[in-house]
Amino acid sequence: MNYDFPLPDKLPKTPYEQSKDISFTVEDNKLDRLTLTMGPENHGWENPWYGVVDIVFEHDGTNTTVGPIAVVDTGGDAEFYPDGDTWVIKNIDIPTCLDENAALVDRLMSIPDVTVSKELKTLRDKLTSMGH
Repeated sequence: MNYDFPLPDKLPKTPYEQSKDISFTVEDNKLDRLTLTMGPENHGWENPWYGVVDIVFEHDGTNTTVGPIAVVDTGGDAEFYPDGDTWVIKNIDIPTCLDENAALVDRLMSIPDVTVSKELKTLRDKLTSMGH
C-alpha cells in the first residue's frame, strides 16, 4: 500500500507538518510493508529538492517515530537526475554549484542518526567521483 504526501507548490516554512489518516493492518505473525511518497504536488519544480523528515505512526494512542530520514528528488532537471545506481550530471556551467551540492549532501548525511535514501547516497558517490 502506498500513501502519498504531496507538498505544496510554494515551499512550506519549516518545520512543516502534514498528517493523513490511513488504515493498514498486518495479520498476526505476518510481515507486510507500506510505502510513503512525498514530493511536489504538481511536479513543476525544475530543480532537485531535498527534505529531512520524521514519520510518526499513531496506533491506539501510542506513537512510534521513524526518522530523521533524508531524501532527495530530481525535480524536472533533464541534466541532473538519478539513473539506476548512479546519477547523470552533465552540462555544468558553474562547477562551484557541484561543490555547493556536495556540501549540502554532506550536511544532510551528517545529521545524527539519519537514515539516508538510496538516491542521496548515490548522489554523494557521483559527486565524489567527479571530484566534489
